[in-house]
Amino acid sequence: MSNSVKIISRIIMVLVLLVSVVNCAGVAKSIQHKDLEVSVKMSDTVFLDVETLENSKTVYLRVTNTSDMQEIDFDNMLRTKLEAKGFIIVNKPSQAGYRVQVNVLYMGKEKDDMTAEMMMAGGFGGALTGLATGRGNSRYTGGLIGTAAGSIGGAIIGSMIKVIKYVGVIDVQIQEKVAGGVTGTMKTDAGQGSATRLNTSRNIKSNYQTFRTRMTATADQTNLKKEVAAQHISNRLAMQLTGIF
Repeated sequence: MSNSVKIISRIIMVLVLLVSVVNCAGVAKSIQHKDLEVSVKMSDTVFLDVETLENSKTVYLRVTNTSDMQEIDFDNMLRTKLEAKGFIIVNKPSQAGYRVQVNVLYMGKEKDDMTAEMMMAGGFGGALTGLATGRGNSRYTGGLIGTAAGSIGGAIIGSMIKVIKYVGVIDVQIQEKVAGGVTGTMKTDAGQGSATRLNTSRNIKSNYQTFRTRMTATADQTNLKKEVAAQHISNRLAMQLTGIF
């Protein structure tokens, strides 16, 4: 057998081995994520007054959606779950014992610069994105290794096995009506151009105590579709939010 034939034979053996390894890894990955996993986190814990909860069962609900996925009917999900707990949804804020405002900020794939942890870190009203500091080198190195080992078999199994994590983010404001009302100071730090900032404050008096928090939910499963993920994420977020009451 000539040297060239021996070399070709060895290359073929290596290729077969790599394909086997990659396929085994793909199968293991598929099995690991075969079941849907949905988890929820909250930036700040909210404790409502137990006596008010017992005596006040009226809620004014306002849900907005500034995400790219406008198909989500989060308003109806939340309304249904609140009513199931015995609350009455009213149309006028002044008639409500509780005012609940929710904004759906994001509903889509988790990205390197937009992970659930990063979006949670900003808290209510904070930025959704962050810098993936300290992660670039490891991902780059892993990418080189993955390319060497996976380029052969990746084309075979890549189109069949995909594990993508989806993320949903909502900002929540709950106002609870309290006897005697509350007083406080509202401060604003507004930017005006690139070099000027305007700081203002005003005294406020309200019949409602305000609580704010951010909630994130993730969904993870092999070959999970975006629409299915959004449905599960929205349902879990609505469930967790009504759990505050």
